[in-house]
Amino acid sequence: MVSSKVKISSSNPKNFEDILDKTGGFGLFQLLILSILLSLDFPSAWIGLIPIFIGRAPDYWECNGVVVDANNTCNCNGTLSAPYPFTSIVGEWSLVCSTSWASDFITSIQMVGCLVGALLSSQIADWYGRRYATFGLCFVFALGSCVSAVAPDPYVFTAARFLCGAGSAATH
Repeated sequence: MVSSKVKISSSNPKNFEDILDKTGGFGLFQLLILSILLSLDFPSAWIGLIPIFIGRAPDYWECNGVVVDANNTCNCNGTLSAPYPFTSIVGEWSLVCSTSWASDFITSIQMVGCLVGALLSSQIADWYGRRYATFGLCFVFALGSCVSAVAPDPYVFTAARFLCGAGSAATH
């Protein structure tokens, strides 16, 4: 009687670490390449997250020099200002009461810009080539970032955040 046994080689990788060991490991060159590739995503991630940080409302406000709770800001009949040194777009443009929705809306518009940029970037790359599409989207990204830094009001800031979102497609 002839028995056929299938010999399972111990060199077959069973998990990701085995594959790394078989291909030479994760050395300095792989770390360098990973760092270079991931560094391209840092600006995009920062631009995507910054509305969360700069759109925060302070816990208390100053109404005519008197400290009021954040829930009582609508009752202020005078000058409403954010406490020093707190700075955000909410405090700078007094986005409270009837305009308290604006900070979240700006973030949503930025995400719509991301969607538009992702949908159009491949078509732009087909028409003009990947290099020009990437450079163009990086320019849109930089333009939106610069304009949002000096935006005088929430409307310009919203348009700039849309450009940032659309330009962030260049980093993906």
